[in-house]
Amino acid sequence: MRIIREALAIVALAAIAVTSAPSASAVADTKKFKVGMAVGGNTCCEWMKRQGEVARALAETRGWDYVELSNENDPAITVKNADIFIQDGVNAVIQFNGQASVNPVLAQKYAAAHIPVITYDIAQKGFYFVGVDNLAAGHLGGEAIGKVVKDKWNCQPDLVVSGEFSAVGLVNTWRTGGMRDGLKKICPEIPADKYVSFEIGLQTGGSMASGSATIPSLPRCKPPSCSAAPTR
Repeated sequence: MRIIREALAIVALAAIAVTSAPSASAVADTKKFKVGMAVGGNTCCEWMKRQGEVARALAETRGWDYVELSNENDPAITVKNADIFIQDGVNAVIQFNGQASVNPVLAQKYAAAHIPVITYDIAQKGFYFVGVDNLAAGHLGGEAIGKVVKDKWNCQPDLVVSGEFSAVGLVNTWRTGGMRDGLKKICPEIPADKYVSFEIGLQTGGSMASGSATIPSLPRCKPPSCSAAPTR
């Protein structure tokens, strides 16, 4: 909830910042501030719905109009929602978009319409970013794993297995890639061919199932001595 409050505060400041001509300001003053919220819409995760619920409640306390659309975790729908927000004349947009490949398209559309955008967790040039420092978090996690690998196996693990979610683009690069970099900082001598990866998606349960299926099939894995360093 704290992050959503911060996002709403940024919305108000950003909307003021992009107001250009005095005549436009005069018109805006006569209208109620309207914020659009694009929730992620992935059926996997209830927290995506909660983001919208909290944003709606906080907008209501500020007396703002609130419009919510679901991206349905679909790139085409995400772009369509941007068009709807623009046509509806929102003053600012908050989004969580799990399909990062279309973020550059969204950025072009919103920039042309002079609508500021706050994005959760997945950065995009031209958007205001709200979330954790993914690269720093990755490095910290990787260094912690590295200390375990060094203490237990003298930096000589059988394998280092990474669970990836490539669809989120830079977030995956920073978090998961950052963890590998953090591990390499502690154990730089681990050979490159001992690093393997598999796709996990958003759900932790899904990653556990994928890992359980993947690890025993790897050529160097000899249970029970084969161990995985989780990077998500």
